[in-house]
Amino acid sequence: MFNSKLNVAIFLLALLVLSSVSFAFSLTSPDSIEVQGKETYFLVKVFNESKDDQLLKVNFYSTTQSSVSAPKSVASNAYADVKITVFNNNQPNYNEIDSKLEIYLGKDLEEKNITLKMISSGENNSANFFVGLFSLGSFFTESTSFTITEWIVFWVLVIVAAILIIAFISRVTKRSKKEKEDWED
Repeated sequence: MFNSKLNVAIFLLALLVLSSVSFAFSLTSPDSIEVQGKETYFLVKVFNESKDDQLLKVNFYSTTQSSVSAPKSVASNAYADVKITVFNNNQPNYNEIDSKLEIYLGKDLEEKNITLKMISSGENNSANFFVGLFSLGSFFTESTSFTITEWIVFWVLVIVAAILIIAFISRVTKRSKKEKEDWED
């Protein structure tokens, strides 16, 4: 009887020690970045939630050139700012690049995927913007993930918009005919 109580006490003590030693951290970073000009930087906030100072290691993987500036360690219950600079290697027009951010704090690892939206710094950026704005390419790629309810709502809105446009045009033509008749009288 005494032996089983001792085993339970040892188990609870070990569980308490293991739970108090856990290292945890939180990470705040954007999901996507617009890279304009020659270089753009963004900040990643790392919060050390553990009771001890932890070593910090940051890796940023991308097909474009980048640099990482981070402190060597993060104090207990403190934030650290990691500065990541991404260089635009004159990508043609508009290009999206998937990149991966890895942050090691002590023995813990957290990964995050970040999309880099490379925008060329040429003289015709506004022309490229309007071409992209009025093209249906992005609509067709996004519309494949619509549910049946979203398709129904989409087509109802298209029909309502068409009816409103037709009503507006007919009202304008009726008014212009009436004003023309009143002008002639």
